[in-house]
Amino acid sequence: MTPRPSSRLPLRALGLLAALVLASCSSNDDSPTAPVAPGDDGPPVNALSVIGQPRVALTFDGGVTERLADGPLTGVFRVILSDSIGRRVFLPDVRLQDTTMVEERDIFDNPSQYTLQVEDRLPELRLRDTLRFEVRDGGEVTPPFTVRIIPSKLTLLPDSTVITGRDDIEIPWSGQVERVILALTDARGTRVRTVFQLENYSGLKRVTIPARDLALLKPGIILVGTNVLDTEVRVSTGVPRLSVTHETNQRRAWILRP
Repeated sequence: MTPRPSSRLPLRALGLLAALVLASCSSNDDSPTAPVAPGDDGPPVNALSVIGQPRVALTFDGGVTERLADGPLTGVFRVILSDSIGRRVFLPDVRLQDTTMVEERDIFDNPSQYTLQVEDRLPELRLRDTLRFEVRDGGEVTPPFTVRIIPSKLTLLPDSTVITGRDDIEIPWSGQVERVILALTDARGTRVRTVFQLENYSGLKRVTIPARDLALLKPGIILVGTNVLDTEVRVSTGVPRLSVTHETNQRRAWILRP
């Protein structure tokens, strides 16, 4: 699919690589038309916004896995806050999705990091949700502030979707991704794997898997695995460093017909 240039101010322009790693054989024949997942073709919204004026450096690291369409997630979020001289600090009230984060200390009982286990503490969280990290009370270290994060993700067809080795599949993504990995594996272990590495926004928002590549897989159950990486670092004079990394993993099982 031919990428379309954005009509808005470029946020991130496309670069680097699209690679397909393939292996072994299969057939042709009549079969249902491969569906196309619905997607949003508009330019991405700003994936990261800060409300307030933090006086601490923030390192946010999250990773979640979705195994069912719009289902519960597993994973963990980690946050490190550092003061003006680089010391890690704990603050009176730090939350993610309105849930108090857990303080973890090092072996010397110094502040290390905040964590939050998704399945235990955020059972209602879904991939469609915007993440909201808040320092509601920063004590004498920083005034309150909020960081909003919109993670990127692929719009995958649901489990048990029938695909065919005679039709391309187009899978859209949303957000300002840095890297997209999509792998399809058959019962023999043969795998079709696509990797996109992106820098800046140029309009490309879909992964296309050609029918000729799908035809290399054995008909039957196809395991689908994806990984979408978001990273952003903001550094400016007089403002504490803000670093965000988020990985979104998704799993599905489709059915391939010849």
